[in-house]
Amino acid sequence: MFHFLKLIKQLQHPDSKMEALKELDLFAVKNERNRKYMVEAGVPKAMLSFIVNCFKEDCVSGLEEALSALFLIRIPSAEAKLLPKQNDQIIKSLIWVLGCEFNTQVMVKSHAVSALKSIIEIASSVVLERLEPKFFEMIVGVLKQCTTRITQRGINSALHVLLDACP
Repeated sequence: MFHFLKLIKQLQHPDSKMEALKELDLFAVKNERNRKYMVEAGVPKAMLSFIVNCFKEDCVSGLEEALSALFLIRIPSAEAKLLPKQNDQIIKSLIWVLGCEFNTQVMVKSHAVSALKSIIEIASSVVLERLEPKFFEMIVGVLKQCTTRITQRGINSALHVLLDACP
C-alpha cells in the first residue's frame, strides 16, 4: 500500500507523473488484490484529481492511463460520496474528455462514461439540477457514435448516466 501512496505523490511532479500513471495502470490490470489496496490508498480520488487538473490545463497527456486505472479499480460509492464539492468539476472534466480525440478513443471514452456513471449515480439533486445542456449533448453524442467509437459497456453506462441524471 505504501508503494501506491508513493505513486500518488509522484503524480504531483511533471517529470515522474507519466511513469507513475503507467505503473498504477499496470498494477490495476494485474489482480484484484492490487485494486483493493489501490482503493485503500486513495488512488480513485487521485485519478479523479489528475483528470480535473488535465481539464484545467487543457492537457490530454496521461488521461488514457488515468482513466484505464480508474475503470479497473472503479470508484467505490463510499469514495464518491466524499467528493460532493468536487462533483461539478469532475463531471465537467469527464464531459471534456468525451469531446477530446485520442488514439485509443473507444476505450478512453468508454472509461470516461463509466467514471461519469459512478459519479452521477450518487450525485445529489442539487448537482443534477446544475447539469448544463452540454452534458446531455455529449452523452447523446456518445450514444450516436454507438459501436464505432465506444464499447457496448460504454453505451450501457451512457444510458445509465441519462437515466440517473433525469429522475
